[in-house]
Amino acid sequence: MSETRVPLYHYPASYAREHGELEQYRASHQANYACRDMIEKEARENYQDNVLDTNAVLDAAVSEYGYDRVLHVLAATLRCKDWDNRFSRENKVWAKSVGTPMDVNAAGDNRSIDYAINQCHSCLTDLLVTAARRYLPRGCYSLLRSTKEIVIIKRGESGYYQTGIHAKNKAEGMKIVDEYNQKLGVSKAQAAAMEAGSMFGWNIPAADPRSYDQDGKLLRSERNEHER
Repeated sequence: MSETRVPLYHYPASYAREHGELEQYRASHQANYACRDMIEKEARENYQDNVLDTNAVLDAAVSEYGYDRVLHVLAATLRCKDWDNRFSRENKVWAKSVGTPMDVNAAGDNRSIDYAINQCHSCLTDLLVTAARRYLPRGCYSLLRSTKEIVIIKRGESGYYQTGIHAKNKAEGMKIVDEYNQKLGVSKAQAAAMEAGSMFGWNIPAADPRSYDQDGKLLRSERNEHER
């Protein structure tokens, strides 16, 4: 993970100007460019025999720029290319719903198009978007409820790795886990999916971060299915 990661700025230039935050906006905008370039580079290097290794592309980009920025760049790309029918309808709907406002200036120009992915075939970009929406990190922290120990979960592996770090109670343990995962750029939904995968298998709906809300709570439809 980059030690100098620039925070993602969630608002357009007009908002930044009004609130005296143009410096943060410009730094984030430059990071969007760099994230776009890395995604395109990794896509070229990880495409062989008509197969794109989406995990390899996302692992590299997320490690350097964070999951939120990768999603931001991918969503902005689809929103700027809504005319392109090579993107799936489901992914287009997602792109419009993820809270990445269009950055339009006074002349009506969309600044988001500056960092839209162009050096990658639309079909491959669509594969990346689909993979990114259910992406799980290589590892995350979790709390072992029985002993209050902080443990490490690794993608695709059953069980956990001990750290020797123990919390006094569940509340303290969850606070530590959330802080550690936040530093890794791991969302609560991803952490919940990782925990389910490590215990019950990685091919179940509960091992997909899309099955959870932003607080890591299982969505009602998935909970009903799990209870059947």
